[in-house]
Amino acid sequence: MIEKGRIAAVGRKVSLPEDAKIIEADGLHVFPGLIDAGTTLGLTEIDKVADYADTGLFRPDLRAGVAVNPDSALIPVARAGGVTTVLIVPKIGIISGQASLVSLAGWTAPDMTLQLEAGLAIQWPGGKSAKERVEQLRQFVHRARLYDRVRSVKKPSVSLDPRLEAMRPYLRGERPVLVEATSRKQIAEALLFAEKEKLRLVLVGAADAWKLAPELKKRKVPVILGPVMRDPVAEYDPFDASYANAGRLYEAGVRFCFRSDSATNSRNVPFEAAMAVAYGLPQRDALRALTLSAAEILGVADQLGSITPGKQATLIVTDGSPLQPSTQIKAVFIRGQPFAPRSRHTKLFRRYLRRLNELR
Repeated sequence: MIEKGRIAAVGRKVSLPEDAKIIEADGLHVFPGLIDAGTTLGLTEIDKVADYADTGLFRPDLRAGVAVNPDSALIPVARAGGVTTVLIVPKIGIISGQASLVSLAGWTAPDMTLQLEAGLAIQWPGGKSAKERVEQLRQFVHRARLYDRVRSVKKPSVSLDPRLEAMRPYLRGERPVLVEATSRKQIAEALLFAEKEKLRLVLVGAADAWKLAPELKKRKVPVILGPVMRDPVAEYDPFDASYANAGRLYEAGVRFCFRSDSATNSRNVPFEAAMAVAYGLPQRDALRALTLSAAEILGVADQLGSITPGKQATLIVTDGSPLQPSTQIKAVFIRGQPFAPRSRHTKLFRRYLRRLNELR
């Protein structure tokens, strides 16, 4: 039972109000709304502007949720695929800005926003200039830590600096730091850096995470995986290294969830998880990674991720498993608000289906 945007009750014997609207769903399945834990959805459609790619190496003061476009044509596409909540992540530079957690419903960006400052996005340096870039990162963090100490006194002697001010909750471990690291070397460096700086590390991408799974388990570092459908990192890796990554992390006891790492492909995040199922991840745990595990890693498990009384009524109704491409999403509810699973894709499908029927 849904009441005022939240799940009021769950079960076979629920006392309903006399004016309750009953939705018939015989033979269908109800799941928590799916979570894409890394995308640029809503930041890419304004011509001449890529709002996920602001210039500058260190921009912790930028917040992705401020720039999200509620009228993005890609939002109903993702929603029709069962995705109801996304983590929007800026991309360029070393410290790219702050990721924002948003629901795919709302007239304005503030309406959509669940957490404006959900995590600090860091692109761990790689390539020939990696050593120099890592040193620049260390110096910036050191500078931010000194700033935090000075600003913490009753009468601070330094003026407010928006960039350094934005770093303070992350340096204190109050919010997670999302470090994009792909190779084994990058992941190992990020682990040591986070340990030294006492940061709440969440690894992102992490195609080589399976190579360091015992260490990730030991340090209790969660991972946002994806895209799963990609080439192996090293030439000598097995062809299925990326596909089997999630299954190996599951066996090692590492917490993880999935991301699309794309705006146009956010709708495909359940199929990223499905590929992992084909290579060893149990289906039940793949579904959990798309829902409750994602909510836990992003710090919103008290609001999202399971069909539990008191949580937001963000649900999808399907005729099968969300991991199957043949499954149809029959209905979507976001904070109790119903949405028909329609998008530009479904409109074009119906248009050309009519044309096909005319030619038969």
